[in-house]
Amino acid sequence: PVNPFYESSAGFDDPALLTQRALVRRPDLQALLESYNQAEQQLRLEVARQWPALSIGSAVQVTLAIFSDFNKPAIQTATRQRDQLGLQVEAAVHQLRADVHDAVATLYLARRQVEYFESEIEPRLTESLSLVDEAFQARQITAGEILIAQSQVLDARERLLESRIAHARALAVVTWVTGDKT
Repeated sequence: PVNPFYESSAGFDDPALLTQRALVRRPDLQALLESYNQAEQQLRLEVARQWPALSIGSAVQVTLAIFSDFNKPAIQTATRQRDQLGLQVEAAVHQLRADVHDAVATLYLARRQVEYFESEIEPRLTESLSLVDEAFQARQITAGEILIAQSQVLDARERLLESRIAHARALAVVTWVTGDKT
């Protein structure tokens, strides 16, 4: 039987899909992509300004690009700015991929640990407690031995609780890294 507690992490298995979702959902990445798009538009504008322009208003005005060296300095500046933002976008995407892969791997390990505790350790704890109870009923065990057995059971259940907390934290990290709201 599948524990409903872990069904919430079922959609977080594919790092490539999560990276694509993060690119759409995370506002910091969206702002960086928008800055790049603005730099691209600025470069297009500067390239368009290298040609002669005709303005018609109260007077007809012709602007010749020959006097501004065909707008080469502005084009070079816009190109450098676009290229710099392109490198920042590329670095951000690589960092995002690394973060998503780390978060998914941590979530996978935490889920496996909880599943192991629930499938292997928890049934044995229940069996151990029932055997201690039977031994006590038959007067084959002392009170000290009962306390030791109960202490061991409590320690194992504490480790199970810690693994569930680690799983919840790992799920929260994946949710944060991907920009998921659910």
